[in-house]
Amino acid sequence: NIPMRRTGNIAASDWAIFKDRFIRENGKLVDSFSALSHSEGQGYAMLLALGANDRATFDKVWNWTRTNLKRPTDSLLAWNWTPTLGGPGGAVADSNDATDGDILVAWALHRAARQWQTPAYDAAAKPIAQDVLDKLVRDVGGFAVLLPGLNGFEHDGAITINLSYWI
Repeated sequence: NIPMRRTGNIAASDWAIFKDRFIRENGKLVDSFSALSHSEGQGYAMLLALGANDRATFDKVWNWTRTNLKRPTDSLLAWNWTPTLGGPGGAVADSNDATDGDILVAWALHRAARQWQTPAYDAAAKPIAQDVLDKLVRDVGGFAVLLPGLNGFEHDGAITINLSYWI
């Protein structure tokens, strides 16, 4: 028998270590290996904040994500923020989305709406989820498949599929 914690419950000491190591005061999650920030990292940080019941950190992460990664033409999120680009603090290095990041952020927002009884989170999740459905799902031989991102995965009548994006 392997002891398991109840799902969605993160020990305060574990959460404190994670926050201190990876989440900046402004809500940006930073990959300690590359110093980059990614939409999927932001989504994971939001889900972990839910598990720790830390609404203040959840809101910081969500605010940084929507302010810095939301694409101007749809509700999807740019996948890569690089600290050495643009002005102080960095800029989006690649405005293409990463489907796993979009799904993680929408899922975290939807769960937050239920956990904290805040419909505004659901209102923010729905356009992201709808854009994933409308823009990233393709019918291939009668099967629905999910593109890894909006651009670069359809060419010459072929579709590139990467199951690691099917979060």
